[in-house]
Amino acid sequence: QILTNSQLGPRERECVQTIDRSGQALLTIINDILDFSKIEAGHIELDNAPFALRESLEDVTTLLSTAATETGVDLLLRIDPDLPETYVGDVGRVRQILTNLVGNALKFTHEGHVLINVTGKVADQMAKLNIAVSDTGIGIKEEHLERIFGIFQRLHSREDYKGSGIGLAHCEKIIKSHNGNLWLRSELGKGSTFFFSIPKRSTEDSKLAA
Repeated sequence: QILTNSQLGPRERECVQTIDRSGQALLTIINDILDFSKIEAGHIELDNAPFALRESLEDVTTLLSTAATETGVDLLLRIDPDLPETYVGDVGRVRQILTNLVGNALKFTHEGHVLINVTGKVADQMAKLNIAVSDTGIGIKEEHLERIFGIFQRLHSREDYKGSGIGLAHCEKIIKSHNGNLWLRSELGKGSTFFFSIPKRSTEDSKLAA
């Protein structure tokens, strides 16, 4: 951070930014591995606090808007207006799942859009939130669909498509810890849609959304 704010030439600034991005990527991998280990050992602790759904999802789109702008891809958010505004649960984990799924979608999409679409059903203050992340990217071969959620699975060999190989497996573990499900539909050359559903207690108390 100190170097970034210093007076640097274009070449030096590019090098510093590369170091920073590499460090952040490494930190993300380490945190994912540690978190994955906790889930596997059954030691994960879920928060249980009220949160505003739209605000939480907009946090994710704001975080990833720069990446979308750099690639010329539209990052869109659509939430069913009939859904309650506030819920009780671990909003940090919800943001973590979405950040991973949307980040992947942006990585494999070079034109068009990435859409977060939220629907659901509510009964007796319990909501089943259905969240879909759709992209117009390169898609996935049919023979790869069954193993995509396996740990350390990387389906593309290009250097700019590489990652830790645990992101989707990590998401699936977190979603299952919320008693939810994760699945996808994809066609090579026509994009992918990842779906996940999680049950959440809803509340209409406007004070909780403040």
